[in-house]
Amino acid sequence: MVTTRTLQDQLEHATGESRLQLLTQLADQHQVEFPEKALDYANEALLLALELQSSKGHMAAVQQVCKAYTHLSLYHKAVEYGLEYLDLSQRLTDLAGVADAYLSLGIIYNELGNYDVALDYHLKALEVMKTLQDDAGIAKVLNNIGISHRRLGDYSKALDYYQQALDIRQRLEDKNGIFDCLSNMGNVYYFLLKYDQALAYYQRALQLQDESISPVSAGKLMNNIGFTYLQLKNYEQAQYYIEQGLAIGKQIKAKTIIQNSYENLSTLFQEQGDYQKAYEY
Repeated sequence: MVTTRTLQDQLEHATGESRLQLLTQLADQHQVEFPEKALDYANEALLLALELQSSKGHMAAVQQVCKAYTHLSLYHKAVEYGLEYLDLSQRLTDLAGVADAYLSLGIIYNELGNYDVALDYHLKALEVMKTLQDDAGIAKVLNNIGISHRRLGDYSKALDYYQQALDIRQRLEDKNGIFDCLSNMGNVYYFLLKYDQALAYYQRALQLQDESISPVSAGKLMNNIGFTYLQLKNYEQAQYYIEQGLAIGKQIKAKTIIQNSYENLSTLFQEQGDYQKAYEY
């Protein structure tokens, strides 16, 4: 993958369609860790696409705006752009875009807590992904269907969909995807209060951690492991992993991870009776 620095250097002298493509790529590269910056790039791309009357560029820019609002937790704005993304994809008969738009809307409605609507969009995405024979896309949708069922409290169905996604991702040797599936399966066992099984899945995910794994995913995993140890009253291990999560959160300036880490540390010290330290967090 071309580095962000290289793309930024190329952007300085780019014009027209070339600049539009670079803005879209930069938006995509900033989505997870720096969504505010991603939104800036995406909005500039959107304006340029309209100026150039580029239908495909317009669709790609709207896709990035939708993703940025999703990562910023501005879900109602994300829905607005997600529906526009879907409309543009359908007009261009871009099946890959249609599938991704359905998937994006499913993810957004998951976050809004409207799981029935989320499942409807995910099932539509799954149908198109199967038509495209896109195994990576199918696995992504299956994983997100699992998330919907987990949040609905249907843990058996959640595990079934996660396992289907895991099987595909193992065949594809998709390390990031395997990491996410194992983490999600650990989350299910956590909610089932089966903490030892949760830790077993978390530890399997942890073994995959390297530079290719998203630091956001790694930070969340560390917090999940720490909080699970907290339920088991293993305070030493709990503190170790929560502090690991905090360090990652600070390194990438991920506010949610930092906040969760502080909240977890406060709970940890409260349980140990150290109320002064708990208050500090």
